[in-house]
Amino acid sequence: MKLWRKSGRNRSSFSHFGRLTEQGFTYLELVFVIIIISTLISMLAIRLMPAIDEAERAAVLKIEGQLRSSLTMEAARYVAQGEFGRIRSMVGMNPMRLMMDPPANYVGERETTDGVPRAHWVFATETGRLVYRPDLPRTQALSGIERFAPEFAVQLAYEDVDGDGRYTARDGQYYGVRLARVKGVGWLDREPLFENF
Repeated sequence: MKLWRKSGRNRSSFSHFGRLTEQGFTYLELVFVIIIISTLISMLAIRLMPAIDEAERAAVLKIEGQLRSSLTMEAARYVAQGEFGRIRSMVGMNPMRLMMDPPANYVGERETTDGVPRAHWVFATETGRLVYRPDLPRTQALSGIERFAPEFAVQLAYEDVDGDGRYTARDGQYYGVRLARVKGVGWLDREPLFENF
């Protein structure tokens, strides 16, 4: 003979409505978990945005350093071969041609920078300048900083004796080439947003 005992818990439709499963979360608990996760993700995003902006700036500075090294190596090759006069032919050249592996975001040579996507390099043949088009700033701290496209040009390295900014015979002998920052470099010259991330 089986005895049926009445359960001590009253299972009303109200208490059953609040459960996803018999032993799962209530809808209210699920909403709180979603709110907590959303808050943590937004706090993480706020912390990561400056790092993304800083990483872009660091990547441009790294490419600039590699280009300077490539130009120095090419000029040294001409000197070693006894062809010092050929250094002058490097002025206005596309320094990306000297890199064994150009960056993946280099789109090549174009007449102008029109239509070049953001966060990409291009060599503008019209001006003879290598241009980087920065991405839009992701943080409020950078919104006030001018982010014009930095432009670089290969120029003769010499002592400007007469101070006119152009190489003339009065300036004496040039001693190589350099990658000069020509325009829009305030973004590269500023201090990092944070020291220890």
